[in-house]
Amino acid sequence: MVKLIKINNPHGTKVESLSEVYVNPEHVSYLVEDEQMTNLANQGFIFEGLDPNHRFTRIIVDTGGRTEHFTVIGSVNEVANKLKNSIQLLRG
Repeated sequence: MVKLIKINNPHGTKVESLSEVYVNPEHVSYLVEDEQMTNLANQGFIFEGLDPNHRFTRIIVDTGGRTEHFTVIGSVNEVANKLKNSIQLLRG
């Protein structure tokens, strides 16, 4: 499992909070840059104390018959590397 910081913005206009989320890398379908969140950061609609220069990644996870998606802090490359390194550690 990989610990990431999840962005909570239920109304899509302002980040209301941050939370930790643990993701099983083997269940990740794909990663894509969350351009909407980057635009919100550039407009100042970002969680207080969070650097507006952060990059954001939308993660799509297969949960056995349905998919869930959420946004985490980090570029696609950073998140992909965390997921990849975790899988390599698990497999020895």
